[in-house]
Amino acid sequence: MAVPRSASMPSKLSPSEARLYKLLPANGTRVTTEELASRYWSGKVKPFNARIVVSNLVRALVRKTGRHDARVRKTKPTGPRSTMVWLEKRAA
Repeated sequence: MAVPRSASMPSKLSPSEARLYKLLPANGTRVTTEELASRYWSGKVKPFNARIVVSNLVRALVRKTGRHDARVRKTKPTGPRSTMVWLEKRAA
C-alpha cells in the first residue's frame, strides 16, 4: 500500500510511521508516548505493549527525519516515565 507523500513529510516512511508522523502536533507541542499511543489506537482496543510499539516507531522517525525541515525530536528515556516527543521546525 502506497503512503501519500506531502512536501512536509519525509520520504521512505512505512505506513505506520507516516500515520504516527501525522499525529504529532505541527506547532511543536510536546506529547508523551502514552498520549501518542492513545491517538494511534483511538477507537480500537489498545494493546498492552502499545507504548513500546510507539517508542520504536518514534525511534525510527527520529532517525529518518534527521535531515529534513521538520524533524521529530524526543527526550531521553528515564525509567518508567513516558518519553516526550515533538516536531521541530528548522530555521530557514
